[in-house]
Amino acid sequence: MKSRLVANSISTALNTVYPDLRPQLQTFWTGLGAQVLFAVSRLRFVLDGELSNTQAQLRIARTQATSNVWKVYPLAFARDARWRLANLGHLR
Repeated sequence: MKSRLVANSISTALNTVYPDLRPQLQTFWTGLGAQVLFAVSRLRFVLDGELSNTQAQLRIARTQATSNVWKVYPLAFARDARWRLANLGHLR
């Protein structure tokens, strides 16, 4: 899924998820616009998450820049007129 989103191929990325989730995820990924490339390029492993019509929350795991220690971070998205990343401090 990640490599397909980085290649900006939402339609093929949708084929990697359970069919019942595809409409919601298509709306979510498309709604992020140019931010989808920023978000997925920094994802490592998505541990779990929740998605509703107005918000999405993922728990991601990634290594620290200076060590091989894995940390888990929340990644939140909010939706008003469009989807946007709500917290980015630890991904920059």
